[in-house]
Amino acid sequence: MDLYYLLKKLKTAEDTPSTASEAGLETSAAIADQIDKGTLKLPKDDVAQYLYHLCAQPGSGEFALPRVLKSNVFAYNPLENRLKDSDVSRVTFFYGDHDWMDTAAGRRTVDSLNRRINGSNSARLIVIPRAGHQMMIDNPDGFHDAIQRALDEDEN
Repeated sequence: MDLYYLLKKLKTAEDTPSTASEAGLETSAAIADQIDKGTLKLPKDDVAQYLYHLCAQPGSGEFALPRVLKSNVFAYNPLENRLKDSDVSRVTFFYGDHDWMDTAAGRRTVDSLNRRINGSNSARLIVIPRAGHQMMIDNPDGFHDAIQRALDEDEN
């Protein structure tokens, strides 16, 4: 089955990646093979295992994805709008340096939250180098370092 067709079907139907796994499709291997076109620096077996376990979990948040996202992957109600008046006291946003998400919106949100909380640095944005949206796959060491840095800063 073509990966584009599969992802399009899952996005537009009431199906999730786990639906495909339950249907007996070898999605983890097929997706790993089609994603790994020489760009991933991780062992194929690790990627396949990661994707299998990701897809084999019961459906949850992915059922909300078609309702949250418009076509072209723009959020109906971006976090930037929802957090500006929130009571969030501490938050860290993580982006890959090649992320499809709007890093500028994340930066505006962080700046807005910090201004509202008396100029504090309670809101932070960390950009992970050599990574897209799947930071933990694209740059596992960079992702780990960023998480560790955020946790270390929280202790201080």
